Amino acid sequence: MNETARRQEAIRRYLAGDNVTVICRELQTSRKWFYKWYNRYQTGASDWYYDQPRAPKHQSHQIDNEVEQLVVKV
Repeated sequence: MNETARRQEAIRRYLAGDNVTVICRELQTSRKWFYKWYNRYQTGASDWYYDQPRAPKHQSHQIDNEVEQLVVKV
């Protein structure tokens, strides 16, 4: 079973009424892992079971376009 299928299986079982402790024991995961994916499921996103990128969305050291144009003019 791949990781995305494992995440979906955990949530499917929980919604069917299985106990979180039993699910985690049988899938060999932690409760923290389970609640991470349960919280993502609750967002309503259709792709909740996929990993999200860890790279920053913005680079803080990037020069603003206006400043860059001023430097080019000089």
